[in-house]
Amino acid sequence: MSTNRSIPPPLVSLPRITTLVASLLVALSSGTNYVYSAYSPQLGARLGISHTQLNAVALSGNVGVYVSGPGWGRIVDTRGPRILLASAFLCLLGGYMGMRTFYDDGLPKGVAHLSVPGFITLCACNFLTGVGGSGGLASAVNSTAKTFPDKARASTTGLVISGFGLSAFFFSTLSHLFFAGNTSDFFLVLALGTSFPMIMGFFLVRPIPLPAQDGYDIVEDADLEEEEYEPRSPSLHLRNGSTSRLLDHDFIEPRHSHYIHHADDTTGDSHIPLTQEVQLNASTQAEGHETHGISRRARSLSRGAAMALEMLPNLHGKKLFKAGDFWLLFSILSILGQA
Repeated sequence: MSTNRSIPPPLVSLPRITTLVASLLVALSSGTNYVYSAYSPQLGARLGISHTQLNAVALSGNVGVYVSGPGWGRIVDTRGPRILLASAFLCLLGGYMGMRTFYDDGLPKGVAHLSVPGFITLCACNFLTGVGGSGGLASAVNSTAKTFPDKARASTTGLVISGFGLSAFFFSTLSHLFFAGNTSDFFLVLALGTSFPMIMGFFLVRPIPLPAQDGYDIVEDADLEEEEYEPRSPSLHLRNGSTSRLLDHDFIEPRHSHYIHHADDTTGDSHIPLTQEVQLNASTQAEGHETHGISRRARSLSRGAAMALEMLPNLHGKKLFKAGDFWLLFSILSILGQA
C-alpha cells in the first residue's frame, strides 16, 4: 500500500473555518438586490423615473438572481467556485458603478425623463447586480456544503444562507448611519463592498475534502488494481436465505477507490451484505482470521459520504425534469418563495 497519502484536515481546522468565514462574507455581499428600496426614491427623482419604471428596474435585479441560478449551479458543480466569484466581482462592480454613473450624471438640461435606451441600460445594470449576487451565493453555499460532513452541513450552510438574508439589513444600516442623503456615495459603497469580498473569496472559498469515515482508510488508486467489487444486485441475500432490498437513501454501495474498509472475510459467501447493520460475531471473526486472513472489503456509506464521493446518480438535463424529487423540491421552494 502506498504511504504517500493526502490526509484531509479534521472537522474543526483552520482551512474549514476559513472557508466558512469567507463564504459567510461572500453571502453577506450577495443579497444587496433587496436593499433597492434604500436608494430607489432618490434614483427615481434624479432620473425622472415613474414608480412603474422603478418597479421594472427592481424586477430586472430579481430576474438576474433567479434566471442565472441554474447556470451558476452547473458551473460550480463542474468547474468549482472560482469562475463564479470572478464573474460576480465583475457583475457587481460594473452594475453598481453603472447605476452610480446614471445617478451622478442625472438628466441633460431640458429633459424631464430618462430616455428609453437609458432606461434599458439602467435595468441591465441592476440585472448584472442580480447575476453577480446569485453567483456569489451559489459559490458560497456549494463550497460550504462540500466542506462539512453530514453532522455539521445543515448548520454551516444555514449560517451562510443567513448571511445572504441579512445582506440588505447590513447595507441599509450603513446607508442610514453613514450615507443619509448621499446616494452617490452609497452606490460606491455598494459597488466596492459587494465586489471586493468576491475577490477575497476567490482565494479563500474552496471545498475542503472530507475526512475519511470511521473504519475507512484513504488509499491510492494504484493499490486497488487487484481489488474487485461485485455488481450490485436488486436484492441482497441474507444468511438465512431470505432477501431484503437495501434502501437507496440509507446506504449506498461504495464505488470509490479512496475508501476501503478493513473487515475479516469469514465465510466466502459473496451474497452477505456488508452494511452498518450486519456485524460478524467474535468467534466467526477469529476463525476467519486464522483461515483466510485479512481482506479488504467495501462497506456501505451514508448518503452524505456518497454525495461527497459522487456515487449517487448525477441527474441533469432532461433527466432532471423526469425526477419526482426535483419537482417536489421545486414546488416547496416556489411556495416558500411567495411567503
